[in-house]
Amino acid sequence: MTLWQMMAVAALAVALSSPADTLIFRTTITLIVLQTFITYLWWSVGIYDKHHRKLNIPYTICYLAALVSIIATLFIDPPYQQIFFWVTLFFNYLPPFVEAPLLRREKDDFSVSNSMMERMGLLTIIVFGEAILGVIGGISGMMKMNSMIWICFGLGVLIVFSLWWIFFALAADRESKEGYLRGQVMLMVFIPTLASLGMTGASFPGLINGMISTDGAHVLIERVLFGFGVAIFLWSITAISGFLKYPSEYDSAKKLLQPLLVAAGVFILLLTWLMQFVALIWYLGSIFLILFSIIFIVTRKWFVVQMQLLANETGDAHAE
Repeated sequence: MTLWQMMAVAALAVALSSPADTLIFRTTITLIVLQTFITYLWWSVGIYDKHHRKLNIPYTICYLAALVSIIATLFIDPPYQQIFFWVTLFFNYLPPFVEAPLLRREKDDFSVSNSMMERMGLLTIIVFGEAILGVIGGISGMMKMNSMIWICFGLGVLIVFSLWWIFFALAADRESKEGYLRGQVMLMVFIPTLASLGMTGASFPGLINGMISTDGAHVLIERVLFGFGVAIFLWSITAISGFLKYPSEYDSAKKLLQPLLVAAGVFILLLTWLMQFVALIWYLGSIFLILFSIIFIVTRKWFVVQMQLLANETGDAHAE
Protein backbone atom coordinates (compact mmCIF):
# COMPACT_ATOMS: atom_id res chain seq x y z
CA MET A 1 0.00 0.00 0.00
CA THR A 2 2.83 2.38 0.85
CA LEU A 3 4.58 1.66 -2.46
CA TRP A 4 1.37 2.42 -4.38
CA GLN A 5 1.08 5.74 -2.58
CA MET A 6 4.71 6.52 -3.42
CA MET A 7 4.03 5.80 -7.08
CA ALA A 8 0.98 8.07 -7.07
CA VAL A 9 2.88 10.92 -5.41
CA ALA A 10 5.79 10.43 -7.84
CA ALA A 11 3.33 10.64 -10.74
CA LEU A 12 1.95 13.86 -9.26
CA ALA A 13 5.48 15.31 -9.06
CA VAL A 14 6.01 14.47 -12.74
CA ALA A 15 2.65 15.99 -13.70
CA LEU A 16 3.47 19.24 -11.90
CA SER A 17 6.50 19.60 -14.20
CA SER A 18 4.34 19.38 -17.34
CA PRO A 19 4.12 22.15 -19.96
CA ALA A 20 1.55 24.85 -19.35
CA ASP A 21 -0.91 23.53 -21.95
CA THR A 22 -1.13 20.09 -20.31
CA LEU A 23 -0.37 20.98 -16.68
CA ILE A 24 -3.95 21.18 -15.39
CA PHE A 25 -5.17 18.04 -17.15
CA ARG A 26 -2.23 15.83 -16.11
CA THR A 27 -2.27 17.13 -12.54
CA THR A 28 -6.01 16.53 -12.27
CA ILE A 29 -5.68 12.94 -13.49
CA THR A 30 -2.90 12.14 -11.00
CA LEU A 31 -4.87 13.79 -8.19
CA ILE A 32 -7.86 11.60 -9.09
CA VAL A 33 -5.69 8.50 -8.83
CA LEU A 34 -4.22 9.61 -5.50
CA GLN A 35 -7.60 10.65 -4.04
CA THR A 36 -9.15 7.34 -5.15
CA PHE A 37 -6.43 5.35 -3.43
CA ILE A 38 -6.69 7.35 -0.19
CA THR A 39 -10.47 6.93 -0.21
CA TYR A 40 -10.07 3.17 -0.67
CA LEU A 41 -7.61 2.97 2.23
CA TRP A 42 -10.06 4.62 4.62
CA TRP A 43 -12.96 2.53 3.36
CA SER A 44 -10.91 -0.66 3.81
CA VAL A 45 -10.44 0.09 7.52
CA GLY A 46 -13.96 -1.27 8.03
CA ILE A 47 -12.91 -4.56 6.41
CA TYR A 48 -9.69 -5.17 8.31
CA ASP A 49 -10.76 -3.64 11.63
CA LYS A 50 -14.50 -4.15 12.17
CA HIS A 51 -14.36 -2.46 15.58
CA HIS A 52 -13.64 0.86 13.86
CA ARG A 53 -15.92 0.36 10.87
CA LYS A 54 -18.39 2.94 12.16
CA LEU A 55 -15.59 5.44 12.80
CA ASN A 56 -14.22 5.45 9.26
CA ILE A 57 -17.53 6.54 7.71
CA PRO A 58 -16.88 10.34 7.93
CA TYR A 59 -13.49 9.90 6.25
CA THR A 60 -14.85 7.68 3.49
CA ILE A 61 -17.79 9.98 2.71
CA CYS A 62 -15.77 13.22 2.80
CA TYR A 63 -12.91 11.82 0.71
CA LEU A 64 -15.41 10.40 -1.77
CA ALA A 65 -17.05 13.82 -2.05
CA ALA A 66 -13.60 15.35 -2.65
CA LEU A 67 -12.96 12.76 -5.37
CA VAL A 68 -16.22 13.69 -7.11
CA SER A 69 -15.24 17.36 -6.87
CA ILE A 70 -11.87 16.70 -8.54
CA ILE A 71 -13.46 14.67 -11.34
CA ALA A 72 -15.99 17.46 -11.92
CA THR A 73 -13.18 19.88 -12.80
CA LEU A 74 -12.61 17.90 -16.02
CA PHE A 75 -16.09 18.84 -17.29
CA ILE A 76 -16.48 22.48 -16.25
CA ASP A 77 -15.14 25.78 -17.58
CA PRO A 78 -11.85 27.15 -16.16
CA PRO A 79 -13.45 30.04 -14.20
CA TYR A 80 -15.33 27.50 -12.04
CA GLN A 81 -12.46 25.04 -11.63
CA GLN A 82 -10.92 27.09 -8.85
CA ILE A 83 -14.17 26.94 -6.88
CA PHE A 84 -14.20 23.16 -7.08
CA PHE A 85 -10.56 23.13 -6.02
CA TRP A 86 -11.45 24.90 -2.78
CA VAL A 87 -14.42 22.55 -2.32
CA THR A 88 -12.01 19.61 -2.63
CA LEU A 89 -9.73 21.06 0.03
CA PHE A 90 -12.72 21.65 2.30
CA PHE A 91 -13.85 18.02 2.10
CA ASN A 92 -10.32 16.71 2.59
CA TYR A 93 -9.84 18.68 5.82
CA LEU A 94 -13.38 18.18 7.14
CA PRO A 95 -13.28 14.55 8.46
CA PRO A 96 -11.54 15.14 11.84
CA PHE A 97 -14.12 17.75 12.79
CA VAL A 98 -16.98 15.41 11.84
CA GLU A 99 -15.29 12.49 13.59
CA ALA A 100 -14.76 14.23 16.95
CA PRO A 101 -18.47 14.24 18.03
CA LEU A 102 -18.81 10.60 16.90
CA LEU A 103 -15.85 9.61 19.06
CA ARG A 104 -17.33 11.40 22.05
CA ARG A 105 -20.59 9.50 21.63
CA GLU A 106 -18.68 6.23 21.39
CA LYS A 107 -16.61 7.24 24.44
CA ASP A 108 -13.56 6.20 22.43
CA ASP A 109 -11.20 9.16 22.13
CA PHE A 110 -7.90 8.82 20.27
CA SER A 111 -4.68 10.78 20.76
CA VAL A 112 -1.68 11.29 18.49
CA SER A 113 0.78 8.49 19.25
CA ASN A 114 4.48 8.88 19.93
CA SER A 115 5.23 7.09 16.66
CA MET A 116 3.21 9.69 14.75
CA MET A 117 5.16 12.50 16.43
CA GLU A 118 8.36 10.73 15.46
CA ARG A 119 7.20 10.47 11.83
CA MET A 120 6.35 14.17 11.74
CA GLY A 121 9.86 14.90 13.01
CA LEU A 122 11.35 12.68 10.28
CA LEU A 123 9.23 14.43 7.65
CA THR A 124 10.47 17.78 8.94
CA ILE A 125 14.08 16.56 8.64
CA ILE A 126 13.43 15.74 4.97
CA VAL A 127 12.12 19.25 4.33
CA PHE A 128 15.13 20.69 6.18
CA GLY A 129 17.29 18.76 3.72
CA GLU A 130 15.36 20.32 0.85
CA ALA A 131 15.92 23.77 2.38
CA ILE A 132 19.66 23.10 2.51
CA LEU A 133 19.52 22.01 -1.14
CA GLY A 134 17.85 25.33 -1.91
CA VAL A 135 20.74 27.17 -0.29
CA ILE A 136 23.24 25.06 -2.23
CA GLY A 137 21.31 25.61 -5.46
CA GLY A 138 21.50 29.35 -4.81
CA ILE A 139 25.20 29.49 -5.55
CA SER A 140 25.73 26.41 -7.74
CA GLY A 141 24.58 28.28 -10.84
CA MET A 142 26.65 31.40 -10.26
CA MET A 143 29.17 32.04 -13.03
CA LYS A 144 31.38 34.24 -10.85
CA MET A 145 32.02 33.70 -7.16
CA ASN A 146 33.35 36.14 -4.61
CA SER A 147 33.76 36.32 -0.86
CA MET A 148 30.38 38.03 -0.34
CA ILE A 149 28.54 35.22 -2.11
CA TRP A 150 30.36 32.59 -0.05
CA ILE A 151 29.58 34.44 3.19
CA CYS A 152 25.89 34.68 2.24
CA PHE A 153 25.96 30.96 1.44
CA GLY A 154 27.36 30.25 4.90
CA LEU A 155 24.76 32.47 6.53
CA GLY A 156 22.00 30.67 4.61
CA VAL A 157 23.19 27.31 5.91
CA LEU A 158 23.45 28.71 9.45
CA ILE A 159 19.89 30.09 9.26
CA VAL A 160 18.48 26.73 8.19
CA PHE A 161 20.52 24.98 10.89
CA SER A 162 19.23 27.49 13.47
CA LEU A 163 15.64 26.77 12.47
CA TRP A 164 16.40 23.05 12.80
CA TRP A 165 17.83 23.62 16.29
CA ILE A 166 14.85 25.66 17.45
CA PHE A 167 12.35 23.13 16.09
CA PHE A 168 13.91 20.10 17.74
CA ALA A 169 14.64 21.94 20.97
CA LEU A 170 10.93 22.65 21.38
CA ALA A 171 9.25 19.72 19.61
CA ALA A 172 11.60 16.72 19.67
CA ASP A 173 10.79 13.82 22.01
CA ARG A 174 7.58 15.50 23.14
CA GLU A 175 4.24 13.75 23.49
CA SER A 176 1.03 15.23 22.17
CA LYS A 177 -1.66 16.25 24.63
CA GLU A 178 -4.63 13.92 24.89
CA GLY A 179 -7.62 14.42 22.64
CA TYR A 180 -8.42 13.41 19.08
CA LEU A 181 -9.40 16.82 17.74
CA ARG A 182 -6.51 18.54 19.51
CA GLY A 183 -4.07 16.10 17.92
CA GLN A 184 -5.58 16.53 14.45
CA VAL A 185 -5.35 20.32 14.66
CA MET A 186 -1.70 20.01 15.71
CA LEU A 187 -0.96 17.80 12.70
CA MET A 188 -2.60 20.41 10.46
CA VAL A 189 -0.32 23.08 11.93
CA PHE A 190 2.57 21.06 10.52
CA ILE A 191 1.35 22.04 7.04
CA PRO A 192 2.32 25.76 7.33
CA THR A 193 5.41 24.67 9.27
CA LEU A 194 6.73 22.54 6.42
CA ALA A 195 5.43 24.87 3.70
CA SER A 196 7.18 27.90 5.22
CA LEU A 197 10.40 25.93 5.59
CA GLY A 198 10.20 24.91 1.95
CA MET A 199 9.50 28.52 0.97
CA THR A 200 12.61 29.62 2.86
CA GLY A 201 14.82 27.23 0.91
CA ALA A 202 13.11 27.87 -2.43
CA SER A 203 13.53 31.65 -2.17
CA PHE A 204 17.25 31.53 -1.35
CA PRO A 205 18.45 31.16 -4.98
CA GLY A 206 16.53 34.35 -5.77
CA LEU A 207 18.28 36.13 -2.90
CA ILE A 208 21.70 35.14 -4.23
CA ASN A 209 20.82 36.04 -7.82
CA GLY A 210 19.58 39.37 -6.53
CA MET A 211 23.17 40.28 -5.64
CA ILE A 212 23.91 40.67 -9.36
CA SER A 213 20.39 41.51 -10.58
CA THR A 214 19.17 44.97 -11.53
CA ASP A 215 15.50 44.04 -11.13
CA GLY A 216 14.71 45.66 -7.78
CA ALA A 217 11.11 44.40 -7.68
CA HIS A 218 12.16 40.78 -8.16
CA VAL A 219 14.82 41.09 -5.45
CA LEU A 220 12.25 42.54 -3.05
CA ILE A 221 9.78 39.72 -3.73
CA GLU A 222 12.40 37.05 -3.02
CA ARG A 223 13.43 38.80 0.19
CA VAL A 224 9.80 39.08 1.32
CA LEU A 225 9.24 35.37 0.62
CA PHE A 226 12.36 34.48 2.60
CA GLY A 227 11.39 36.69 5.53
CA PHE A 228 7.81 35.42 5.60
CA GLY A 229 9.07 31.84 5.40
CA VAL A 230 11.25 32.24 8.49
CA ALA A 231 8.58 34.17 10.40
CA ILE A 232 5.74 31.74 9.66
CA PHE A 233 8.02 28.84 10.63
CA LEU A 234 8.67 30.40 14.04
CA TRP A 235 4.96 31.13 14.56
CA SER A 236 4.03 27.58 13.54
CA ILE A 237 6.51 26.09 16.02
CA THR A 238 4.94 28.27 18.70
CA ALA A 239 1.50 26.92 17.80
CA ILE A 240 2.75 23.30 17.80
CA SER A 241 4.34 23.74 21.23
CA GLY A 242 0.91 24.59 22.61
CA PHE A 243 -0.25 21.04 21.78
CA LEU A 244 2.73 19.26 23.35
CA LYS A 245 3.38 17.98 26.86
CA TYR A 246 6.23 19.50 28.86
CA PRO A 247 7.31 18.77 32.42
CA SER A 248 5.80 21.21 34.90
CA GLU A 249 9.32 22.51 35.58
CA TYR A 250 9.39 23.85 32.00
CA ASP A 251 6.32 26.07 32.48
CA SER A 252 8.25 29.24 33.30
CA ALA A 253 10.61 28.72 30.36
CA LYS A 254 7.70 28.00 28.02
CA LYS A 255 5.91 31.21 29.03
CA LEU A 256 9.01 33.14 27.97
CA LEU A 257 9.87 31.23 24.80
CA GLN A 258 6.46 31.26 23.13
CA PRO A 259 6.08 35.09 23.12
CA LEU A 260 9.76 35.31 22.18
CA LEU A 261 9.24 33.25 19.02
CA VAL A 262 6.18 35.30 18.05
CA ALA A 263 8.08 38.56 18.60
CA ALA A 264 11.08 37.24 16.66
CA GLY A 265 8.86 36.49 13.66
CA VAL A 266 7.38 39.98 13.75
CA PHE A 267 10.84 41.53 14.09
CA ILE A 268 12.15 39.52 11.12
CA LEU A 269 9.29 40.81 8.97
CA LEU A 270 10.06 44.33 10.13
CA LEU A 271 13.72 43.85 9.21
CA THR A 272 12.68 42.51 5.81
CA TRP A 273 10.82 45.74 5.14
CA LEU A 274 13.40 48.12 6.60
CA MET A 275 16.40 46.36 5.00
CA GLN A 276 14.93 45.81 1.54
CA PHE A 277 17.66 47.93 -0.05
CA VAL A 278 20.45 46.89 2.32
CA ALA A 279 23.15 44.46 1.18
CA LEU A 280 22.11 40.81 1.48
CA ILE A 281 24.97 39.94 3.83
CA TRP A 282 23.67 42.36 6.47
CA TYR A 283 20.10 41.16 6.06
CA LEU A 284 21.01 37.48 6.45
CA GLY A 285 23.42 38.30 9.26
CA SER A 286 20.68 40.11 11.19
CA ILE A 287 18.27 37.17 10.84
CA PHE A 288 20.95 34.75 11.99
CA LEU A 289 21.69 36.86 15.06
CA ILE A 290 17.99 36.84 15.98
CA LEU A 291 17.78 33.06 15.60
CA PHE A 292 21.06 32.53 17.44
CA SER A 293 19.76 34.64 20.32
CA ILE A 294 16.69 32.40 20.51
CA ILE A 295 18.93 29.30 20.51
CA PHE A 296 21.02 30.78 23.32
CA ILE A 297 17.95 31.59 25.44
CA VAL A 298 16.31 28.19 24.77
CA THR A 299 19.49 26.28 25.57
CA ARG A 300 20.16 28.30 28.72
CA LYS A 301 16.58 27.90 29.98
CA TRP A 302 16.54 24.16 29.28
CA PHE A 303 19.98 23.79 30.93
CA VAL A 304 18.88 25.61 34.08
CA VAL A 305 15.76 23.44 34.34
CA GLN A 306 17.75 20.23 33.89
CA MET A 307 20.30 21.28 36.51
CA GLN A 308 17.48 22.01 38.96
CA LEU A 309 15.92 18.60 38.29
CA LEU A 310 19.31 16.94 38.77
CA ALA A 311 19.86 18.81 42.03
CA ASN A 312 16.42 17.76 43.29
CA GLU A 313 17.09 14.12 42.40
CA THR A 314 20.48 14.26 44.15
CA GLY A 315 18.90 15.80 47.23
CA ASP A 316 16.19 13.12 47.34
CA ALA A 317 18.84 10.40 47.01
CA HIS A 318 20.84 11.83 49.90
CA ALA A 319 17.70 12.10 52.00
CA GLU A 320 16.98 8.42 51.47
